[in-house]
Amino acid sequence: MAFTRFAVLLGALFAISPARAADLSSAQAAALEAQLHTWLASLVEPAFALPTRPVQLTAEGDHLSVLLPIAGLDGDAAPKAVTAIARPGEHGTWVVSDIRLPSPASISVTVPVKDGKRITQHTSWAIGEQQGQMVIDPALGVVTSSNFAVHGLDVRSDSELGHTQQHYDLYSGETTAMPAANGRLDFAETARVDGMRVHSDGHDQPSFDLTARKLSARGDLTGVDIGQASRVVAASTKLIAASMAAASTAGGAHDLKHMRPVDRQAVRTLLAALNDVALGLRGEETVDDLAIQALGQEVKLAHVAIGMGVEAPARKLRASVKLALEGFAAPQLPHEYADLLPTRIALEPVVSGIGTADLERLMMAATEPDANEQTMAPAVAKVFADGGVTVGLENVRIEMPGTSLGGKMEVRLLGPQSVQGVARIEASGLDRLIDRAKADPTLSQALPFLILARGLAKPDGEGLAWDITFDESRKVVVNGTDLSQIAGGAPHR
Repeated sequence: MAFTRFAVLLGALFAISPARAADLSSAQAAALEAQLHTWLASLVEPAFALPTRPVQLTAEGDHLSVLLPIAGLDGDAAPKAVTAIARPGEHGTWVVSDIRLPSPASISVTVPVKDGKRITQHTSWAIGEQQGQMVIDPALGVVTSSNFAVHGLDVRSDSELGHTQQHYDLYSGETTAMPAANGRLDFAETARVDGMRVHSDGHDQPSFDLTARKLSARGDLTGVDIGQASRVVAASTKLIAASMAAASTAGGAHDLKHMRPVDRQAVRTLLAALNDVALGLRGEETVDDLAIQALGQEVKLAHVAIGMGVEAPARKLRASVKLALEGFAAPQLPHEYADLLPTRIALEPVVSGIGTADLERLMMAATEPDANEQTMAPAVAKVFADGGVTVGLENVRIEMPGTSLGGKMEVRLLGPQSVQGVARIEASGLDRLIDRAKADPTLSQALPFLILARGLAKPDGEGLAWDITFDESRKVVVNGTDLSQIAGGAPHR
């Protein structure tokens, strides 16, 4: 979020202890400005040119006036900048309040698209009401708490590719930072959006409308190494500049094989900086009463939840994604097919067992100037050497009226060509689906697969189950039956 990036910027700005309120002076404001300029220059130069005064501070009695000018800003906003007030707080902190974004305002930027072509995108916005504040602890060098709320936000973007309009009744959020073990920090962020409406009309694409009653999000980033995080920001800035330069060149190559040495080094620097920058990341977003309209059709969902997690206990990576969709509705769907719409879909893909050092070694090998399958082979082999990589699906669930399907799967990759795994599927109401397919010619193509699944199933309480195994010889066994025999091939031995 833009507010979060602004919070990080101000955290760096006020990373020295404040003087007493009565002692704030023009000299101190100038010193803080110089410190910030030096820090920003270390992050963005020479990739981007830094303005002479990217942040402007003015001593005004017991506080500092903070001004962040936005270059190229149009409209009636005055000043054309983000503004705030900073005061010394308790225990050596800074309290930054009255944070305001310019409104109404607009800006035009020229961006590369493809084959050297560039387009101008004009974006305008207006804010009904807004408030924001934060507390900065210079001892930690970060914002320890912040909150913001924007009421009645309207945004419009126009270009030769089309236009997009967005409206938000409310857009709000909070952040916190707490000291953790070994000098690291734990960050938490929450956000909420009420009354979202989006309309997009592409010149060569069909238009669509999207609405949602409420969106909520939460993220936790644990064990952050602030020094390493600063190196990630600096490396990312250089990489973005390289990508923009490549995109602006007609016929320019963006892939690693054709990168300039300086750009390739930017990629490798970023990969190295990402190592051990944090110990864990978790996040979840939910959407309530989502509706999408396009091509004369409408799809509705009562609830959507998307989550993700990344951690590396004992230097072994574990990454997961959670997805849950509930309350499907399609008003244009014929009534006789309404019972085939799922009421709930849930699944959780998981990848684990990759050593973080092995992963970094592989990425570095892939970014070597002469990287190819042969040069990368040792790094690839090392990834699988310590017990293999596990890919799985957990908590799979599909429900529809009268029918449900659930299960889990685990696949172990012992090498690029060595795979083995197990899966279990449980279902109820399969006979209802078979009868439905028999009675409806439009579902006839699914009937053979449903009958085959029913024949391979075994009783499991009031439902059915399938225990599946497969190995390096590509032998697939379902409830003790080798599927190659059904397919007419010779049985595996």
